[in-house]
Amino acid sequence: MKSRLLPLLALALSAAPAQAAISLFAEYHLGETGSFLSNLPQDSSGNGRNFTSINGGAAVTSSLTPAALAGLNGVAGTSTAYLDTTSTTANTEIWTGADYTASLGSDYAFGIFAQVATAPTGQNRNVFSLGSNNGALSISCETNGQWRASRINQAYIGTGQAITANQWVHLAIIRTGGASSFYADGILLGTTDATAPTNTGGLRLSGLGSTAFDGKMDEARIVTFAAGESTANILAALQTGAGVSAVPEPSAYGLLGAGALGAAALARRRSRRSRAE
Repeated sequence: MKSRLLPLLALALSAAPAQAAISLFAEYHLGETGSFLSNLPQDSSGNGRNFTSINGGAAVTSSLTPAALAGLNGVAGTSTAYLDTTSTTANTEIWTGADYTASLGSDYAFGIFAQVATAPTGQNRNVFSLGSNNGALSISCETNGQWRASRINQAYIGTGQAITANQWVHLAIIRTGGASSFYADGILLGTTDATAPTNTGGLRLSGLGSTAFDGKMDEARIVTFAAGESTANILAALQTGAGVSAVPEPSAYGLLGAGALGAAALARRRSRRSRAE
């Protein structure tokens, strides 16, 4: 009996779906149908991590020139529309989300496509950040003509990427192994930052303080992953959602186990029947 039961259990276990190495924590398409509700970016990952308020103005989207359709590592992008915040005035079109980041863990990343016509004047502009308080990880557009990553009001991460006018760039921060790294179009920019961030105060899109980002944004994502995941896979997931699959519900394993036990019971009955004959 044991010899029949073990193969059945092994078959059930082999059929169990493997947990995803990269999991989608939040996804904001920023332009496609359904990506906004009452001017607020909606989380399309199914996790319900929607933005909760806008500081003024309204969400203006366009399909004229969406973010790059050729993704990193040869993975095709799927964007068909984007969020346009050009010609904004102070205190308008700054979005806030809840403090979703407590469950991020130690291995996570976030990224966004961005584009500007020119460097900002007066003050730096936040593009996408995991919090609003000092020490939160942030991607910004700077008055010196660079895209930068930082812990807010504490330290920059790596070096900057020069802004190319009216050209999409994918900006990402990967936090793993106790260090944060900044990437522009998949290229590592300088050294990593080992100081732990403080991602509190709620998600921010297009601004932190008094001035909104004056440009275009598309395909913002936050992912978590297993330690040791390749950088190429993480960047592809951030840019296009490639390689991200749902983690199975625990009930799925229970159903598989029940199926295996049922098959084992059937085998027992057949065995008894054959012996009786």
